[in-house]
Amino acid sequence: MVLRFHCGCIVAIPMILIHTAINSKVKEVQMSLTQIAVQRGEQDQLNTILFGWQVSPQLYGRESPNLFAQWTSDSFKTTGCYSMLCPGFVQIHNKIILGIRVAPVSSYGGDQYDLSLSISQDPKSKNWWLIAQDINVGYYPAQLFSNMSVANFVGWGGRVYGVVNGSSAQMGSGYLPDGDLTHACFVW
Repeated sequence: MVLRFHCGCIVAIPMILIHTAINSKVKEVQMSLTQIAVQRGEQDQLNTILFGWQVSPQLYGRESPNLFAQWTSDSFKTTGCYSMLCPGFVQIHNKIILGIRVAPVSSYGGDQYDLSLSISQDPKSKNWWLIAQDINVGYYPAQLFSNMSVANFVGWGGRVYGVVNGSSAQMGSGYLPDGDLTHACFVW
């Protein structure tokens, strides 16, 4: 199954096609992202893998979308992190790496670009592979997870973050749908 998203709206089920984000306008202490997710478990036993793009000047030092992944085997209590900031992810590809700037990006009312992302489990090793543009980027070894021999939840969505009593970052293009597919998020 292939699903697509545009301008920062993400969809999933093991494979997605993304219309890349319009550079979300975020300040240093803000963050905006879109992601696909596979997970299993609840509360303290939640095992999760997230994969998508993220704008976070504090994390990447720039205000552009960056390829990211995140994982945990205990609801982020003691395990997991973003991309390569802690052990876990095994990078295979030498050019498409976690943290890399996503380019080109779509522009409001202008050129639109797709980025294909998926999370796939190897049926033999049970390792969880991250795939971008049909290229194996790398994998999370099955041994990292306490209860994710299979996923029982697949999802997609976006998140924004800002400081308390401050302004929120925009999600995606920051525009609501107006009937023009080059202006706001859509899925197809």
